[in-house]
Amino acid sequence: MMTILVEEEYGFKYWLWEVDAGWTEIKDKLDEKINRTHWYSSNLPFQFPDGIWNEIEYEEYRRMLFGEEFDAWCHLHTQEDSKYALKEQMEIHDE
Repeated sequence: MMTILVEEEYGFKYWLWEVDAGWTEIKDKLDEKINRTHWYSSNLPFQFPDGIWNEIEYEEYRRMLFGEEFDAWCHLHTQEDSKYALKEQMEIHDE
């Protein structure tokens, strides 16, 4: 089970996505959606139906982002600026 923090559209919504899959499988699914022409994030639980999606408040997102409670992170917005990383590949800076 992977726990993924998701930021949708620069603060529009924050999600905790728990999915029973490996990182390679998750990356493949993300790339399949993100690399479509004119893709943008909307109704994320519908677009990525695997696992459990829970919307969380910004404060909870930040607490988790600077903690140890997640495996990967995604920023999902448009084809041009969506990105993702495993936690150990991230450089996290407190504002």
